[in-house]
Amino acid sequence: MSVGWYSSASPGELLELTHPVLGPYQAFLPHPLPPKIAFEPQTVRQLAKAEHSLGRLSELGQQLPNPDLLTYAFMRREAVLSSEIEGIHTTVAEVYHYEAEPNGHGHGFTREAFNNYDALRFGLEQITHRDLSLGLLRELHARLMHDVRDARGRDKSPGAVRQTQNYIGTPGANIAQASFVPPPPDRVPELLEQWERFARTDDELPILAKIAFAHYQFEAIHPFEDGNGRVGRLLISLMLQREKLLSVPILSLSSYIAVMRQEYYRGLQSVTRLGAWTEWLNYMLTAIQESAEDAIARSQRILELREHYATRVKASTRSRAIELVDFMFERPVFTQAQAILVINVTPQALAGYFRLFVELGLIEETTGRYNNRVYRVPELLGVLG
Repeated sequence: MSVGWYSSASPGELLELTHPVLGPYQAFLPHPLPPKIAFEPQTVRQLAKAEHSLGRLSELGQQLPNPDLLTYAFMRREAVLSSEIEGIHTTVAEVYHYEAEPNGHGHGFTREAFNNYDALRFGLEQITHRDLSLGLLRELHARLMHDVRDARGRDKSPGAVRQTQNYIGTPGANIAQASFVPPPPDRVPELLEQWERFARTDDELPILAKIAFAHYQFEAIHPFEDGNGRVGRLLISLMLQREKLLSVPILSLSSYIAVMRQEYYRGLQSVTRLGAWTEWLNYMLTAIQESAEDAIARSQRILELREHYATRVKASTRSRAIELVDFMFERPVFTQAQAILVINVTPQALAGYFRLFVELGLIEETTGRYNNRVYRVPELLGVLG
């Protein structure tokens, strides 16, 4: 195949279609996976590095006395950074604040990032007893797009495989000017079935290569009206857990992609146009390795911070205030009402703990209100970025 800027090595074919108003355009139809590639020495070395770093991160997770201290914080971080890649700008602190006061805080971007976290949390719970399937994909998308609307106030078909032709291009571009047009909607169900078979089949491919190929293919199919990038990155996390490459889900792959996003999009595009599978695989393996090393460093910093806080609290009181330390590391933006549901003390005692923690510089009050106060743990939020 050689049409326009597509080479004969492209892993798909171009369909000649016609828009009723704009006229002719071409849509890309990807071939089934896996691709036929030889693993070059550089790729084999990078694969070993990525597997080693994942192994170190998984070992750290196994040693945690309370995995929840890290798990949910890193899941929120991944959700925020994956959203950032799509131009949805918010912070981990804002997502936590939105959870603490869902009716009084947060703009649309924060709610969308929270939806991303909710979909990731749900998916990781489901993958412990379910396999990857179209049904699970639709459930993830439904959570991601819950109460999200476009500029005209319409919902974005949460949980529904698209029934219209979508495309990717610069703002204001039409389909005839698009940089990429995914398959037409009538071909999507078959392509998703092929994708599902590949993702669920045990074969001789290294697992990380399988994940990299599956991610590309999902993005090439682009099965939903919106949210395909975020769902595609959710699937990476789910496949890592499904294949037991991580003991706890504390890898934030989007931390690398958010910084190297131009290379990410260029890599996807180069596979489509040139069949550049090796370059794409090397990019993804590097992303996994560096994200794992980053997660190790942040995890160690969080654990050190938790021990430092616990030591300071123990030196200041003999009460049960130490329970508040673990609570606030699981939820670094919180209200007194939320804390009292977990820590079995009187409201008066809990208020005393809050005053002590503020005096020690461990937490700060964010609202300035007398009632319904919201507290945050600034050092921990700083580590989460």
